[in-house]
Amino acid sequence: MEELLSKAILGDKDAFTDIILEYEQELYKIARMRLNNDYDICEAVQSTMILAYKHIKKVKNTNYLKTWIVRILINECKKIYKKNKKQILEDTQMEEVIDTKNDYDLVNSELNFNLLLRILDYEERQILILYYSSGFSIKEVSNILHINENTVKTKMRKAKSKLKEKFRGEMFYE
Repeated sequence: MEELLSKAILGDKDAFTDIILEYEQELYKIARMRLNNDYDICEAVQSTMILAYKHIKKVKNTNYLKTWIVRILINECKKIYKKNKKQILEDTQMEEVIDTKNDYDLVNSELNFNLLLRILDYEERQILILYYSSGFSIKEVSNILHINENTVKTKMRKAKSKLKEKFRGEMFYE
């Protein structure tokens, strides 16, 4: 990856394409968990790729390349989220949808799992998705979201408590 990054910094488009292809599925997955429709998801991923290409020279260390790209993606998702805020279901509406389903069926479907996460606020969702779905450490989540590590831990604990309370402790045991 270090060689690809060096080539991409020097303007090699093929090297940059290889880097993006390495992270493309994960970027899509992260965006999908934050945004409501395919158009917005594709827009966020595409904007991320464009911004990453324009600013690739800012990356000094290969170890932080993925974190850097994910941070760009999250910022793009935030922009789209704010733009479409009216279209997002309110927590009360989402609870009505969730209450009509069997809890077991909700847990078994990735789509429904994403619906479960909607009962959390935006930042809580981001933290859980980055930590559990994307496999980032607490420190990496802290760097990506620009918040203190202890704040990440606190918000993660509160988010898990909300989910445990909502679903009678059937999920997220550690």
